[in-house]
Amino acid sequence: MPPTRLHTMKTEQHCALRSWYSQQNPRPTQKACIEWFLQTYNHRLTQSTVSDSLSSRFASLDSPTSSISPTTQRRKAAAWPELEAALFDWQKCIDESGEITTGDILQEKAKQIWQLLP
Repeated sequence: MPPTRLHTMKTEQHCALRSWYSQQNPRPTQKACIEWFLQTYNHRLTQSTVSDSLSSRFASLDSPTSSISPTTQRRKAAAWPELEAALFDWQKCIDESGEITTGDILQEKAKQIWQLLP
C-alpha cells in the first residue's frame, strides 16, 4: 500500500469551511462538511480535521479584520525566529539562483547558521 500524502489545509480553506458551515440552516453534520470539502477542493478531510477547523481555535478567521493571510498554511509561531528568518533568507537566495534545496541541505545549513547565532 503506498503511503498517504499529508495535506495541510490553507487558511483560506479553513475560512471557506467555517463560512459554508455557518451559512447552512440547519447546521450540517461533520460528514456533510467532509463531502462539501471533497466536492469543493477535491480532498477528503478526516472527521477530526473538520472538528478542529470548526472549533474555537479557528474562530479568529471569522473576523473580516483578521490579520492572517488567507494563503497561510502555518499559523504556529516560529520556535527559533532568528534561525528561521536567516534560513529563509538563505533559501530565497538559493532559489533565485536556480539551485535546488532539499530537506537535508536545509538541515545542514540550519546547523551552520545555529552555530553563528548569539
